[in-house]
Amino acid sequence: MRMAKFVVMVLACGALLALADACAKRTPPSIASTKKEGPAATFLWSSRGGGSQIMQRVIAVRTAPDKRVWVAEGKMGMEKIGGRFFIFDPEGTFIEVWGSPGKNNGEFALNTGTTDDGADILFLPDGSFLVGDKGNIRIQLFDRERRFVRAWISGDGEPSSPTGLALTADGEVLVVFNRRPEIQRFKPDGTFLGMISAGLRTPQGICVDPEGRIWVAYRNFKADAIVDGIVKVFDREGRPLFECGARTEAFDGLRQPGDLVADSRGRIYLADCYHHRGVVFDRDGKVLMTIGGRGEWEGTFNYSNGIALDGEGGVYVGDWTGGRLEKFLVAGVPD
Repeated sequence: MRMAKFVVMVLACGALLALADACAKRTPPSIASTKKEGPAATFLWSSRGGGSQIMQRVIAVRTAPDKRVWVAEGKMGMEKIGGRFFIFDPEGTFIEVWGSPGKNNGEFALNTGTTDDGADILFLPDGSFLVGDKGNIRIQLFDRERRFVRAWISGDGEPSSPTGLALTADGEVLVVFNRRPEIQRFKPDGTFLGMISAGLRTPQGICVDPEGRIWVAYRNFKADAIVDGIVKVFDREGRPLFECGARTEAFDGLRQPGDLVADSRGRIYLADCYHHRGVVFDRDGKVLMTIGGRGEWEGTFNYSNGIALDGEGGVYVGDWTGGRLEKFLVAGVPD
């Protein structure tokens, strides 16, 4: 009798296991029918330099007119290196290092940590370029042969570290300074033109979209030590239009946003540092997609710093802690 009951129990368990296995192998029709294709970022390559020239930390990324990618190397704490630019081609081949740390003309002190970023580079149409040199509290101008031309400070003479540079369609240079509420306007030679009263808090990145609108990423330091951020958008005269990047049910907000750049269709790409990713907005500030996530392997970041575009769907993002430049191909992003 006991043996008969045991056999029945074994057969019953076997039947249940077979049924569960069959169910596990089937895809529910509702899931298959509701799946939709959306924007996607495909990892292409990662580089830290070459030979004995290895980046320590990444603080800014910019694309030059010749399509080469310039990466500003930052430092943290007592680290001695920081103040150089690593230069790559669009395929990730390391080309050279330019610049050196220091306080003299043509030398740089670019960064001291992820919570107080300060470095940027802005290429001008004639091949010359500007460097926001945070540690030395100045902006430096170089000609197309990389020769130092001149340096200048905040337009009102107050010691302030530049954190973001942008160029308008009519050739003005817009600059945001650390813990300053306004956007300052200059000619490319450093002539001060005035200020835009913007009501910013710790601005970090600035760009101008194809419509001439000004986008600024800034950080809000909360009493509970949680750091949130927002992107504020102005018209070309400096009048506020809207804000984006706040927390919603569908989006977890920004934490220490940094550099941002616009593509030819008006979409904005942002380095969301403490969320270890890139964020893409449409022209109205709606979040379209994110790129990467936290990690120490290819396609991820340990604090994302610096973002740039190649004009052909490629997105470059810097990894602060890992000292890496990574490239992604973004596809399917709606206009």
